[in-house]
Amino acid sequence: MNTGWQWAASFSALGFYLFLAVWVCALIWSRTKERLAIQETLQKLIQSGAQISPEIVDALRRTKPRRTYAQIRIRAQKFRYWGLFMVGLGSLFAWYGLRYADSPVKDLREMTGSSILIFVIPGLFFIANSVILTLTNSPPKD
Repeated sequence: MNTGWQWAASFSALGFYLFLAVWVCALIWSRTKERLAIQETLQKLIQSGAQISPEIVDALRRTKPRRTYAQIRIRAQKFRYWGLFMVGLGSLFAWYGLRYADSPVKDLREMTGSSILIFVIPGLFFIANSVILTLTNSPPKD
C-alpha cells in the first residue's frame, strides 16, 4: 500500500493551517500596535496640555475612511458572482463524478465529495457573505 501521497497531503494541510495561524497572529499584532500608538499619541497630547476634541480622537482612531454604500454593494456583487460560479462549477464536477460512483479507482469514486468540499462549500460561504453584506448595510437615506 503506497501512502506517500497521504503524507504529502497531511504536511500540506498542516502547512496551510500554520500559515493561517501566523497570518491571524500578525493581523492581531498589527492592530494592537496601531492602538498602542494611538493611545501614546493621545497621552502625549494630554500631557502637553493641548485641547482634545472628539474630531481629533476620531481622526486618530480611524486610519481608513469608511466604505461608501456603492463600494459595499460592488463588493457584495463580487462575492455573489464568485459564490455562484464556485457552486456551479462544484455542482458540475460532482455531477460528472457520479458517473464514476462504481469505479474501482478510489480517486474517481471520491470525485463527487471532493468537488463539493473544494468548490461548493466555499461558494456557499461567498454567497452567505454577500447576503450578510447586503442585509447589514442599508442604502443611505436622503
